[in-house]
Amino acid sequence: MPETLSKTLHKKSELLSKTPDKLQQNPRSIAAPEGSTGSPLPAKVVSLRVRPFGVSHLCFETGGILGDLNLALNPNALGLLGATVPFFDFDVFYAALGSAPTQPATGFIEFSSNPAVGTEIWLLGTNWIFGGGGRQSLPIGATLAATLAAAVSVLEKSTDLNTAKFTYSADSTTLFLTAATGGTDGNSLTFSTTVSGATASGSTLSGADPSRLVYEFLQIQALTAPFALASLRAEPQKTALNKAINARQNAYFSKYGNLDGPNGIIATMNASYGGGANAKPYLLQTLSDIAEELTTLLGGAYNTDGRTGVVKNTTSALTSDATSYGYSAASASAFEMAVSATDIGPGTKFINPRPPDPPAP
Repeated sequence: MPETLSKTLHKKSELLSKTPDKLQQNPRSIAAPEGSTGSPLPAKVVSLRVRPFGVSHLCFETGGILGDLNLALNPNALGLLGATVPFFDFDVFYAALGSAPTQPATGFIEFSSNPAVGTEIWLLGTNWIFGGGGRQSLPIGATLAATLAAAVSVLEKSTDLNTAKFTYSADSTTLFLTAATGGTDGNSLTFSTTVSGATASGSTLSGADPSRLVYEFLQIQALTAPFALASLRAEPQKTALNKAINARQNAYFSKYGNLDGPNGIIATMNASYGGGANAKPYLLQTLSDIAEELTTLLGGAYNTDGRTGVVKNTTSALTSDATSYGYSAASASAFEMAVSATDIGPGTKFINPRPPDPPAP
């Protein structure tokens, strides 16, 4: 009996030692050892352990309903199991969110054909030459799409101060330019091209909106999509995020909405309190000069009349003469005098002075 048990254990040991190779050849069954009879034994998974290659901890609650699969990594959804994705830098992303960036100014250059050698793109004061051999050179690819992709790579890596004021992206026919920072200053960034058939959106970037924050949920999804195998719906969080961004925009309009523009608060304050001819400081200074001039003239007139103090009494007189001739002659004379005094008190009897008699005719 012990000898039989020993043989049995030995056979089982041989079976276990051959299991890995057999599982690779046929994962559904395990062949019986040589010299034995009977049907193959069915394979059974006892335990399975999985260790993720990388883990990202989200700092907010997310919905548990699967939303989208990144089929760009593999058209077969089942093939996503085991697929790899590019590294996403959460630290850089959180730093960008913390800076509260606003919608930057944008522009584009649309090309109809591959640029010719020697044609240029101007970014502020810096010119980039297609096919040139200098430091500011952009390579020309076999296709327009390849040329634009190479241009984006070169421009994004450039240390030129003018070039660094833009960020760049492209599709198969268009080079997209975006101000590196938000705010209306981006609307003054100039760009142009000498490429034949190319069309620029304008001479400067445009559309900067300091009231609207970047990274609403659609922009976050677009930014993170290339780095994700799948995404959850998280509808409550999307709604809450958009409400917060809209509330901030409304608050901005309430406080700063009328600042800019020819009729904005800043322009009005500059017109009213700046250095123009109609500015209030200028008008007040002019009024002060006029008052000082009148004071000087009045003082001179007082000195000429020998007056040393404030005039408290004034006298006005009106004299008229009339003469008529005929069979009889008559002469009349009228004299009218008005006297005003500031020192006549209540109850004082005012005596109207009698004028002298007129001369005889």
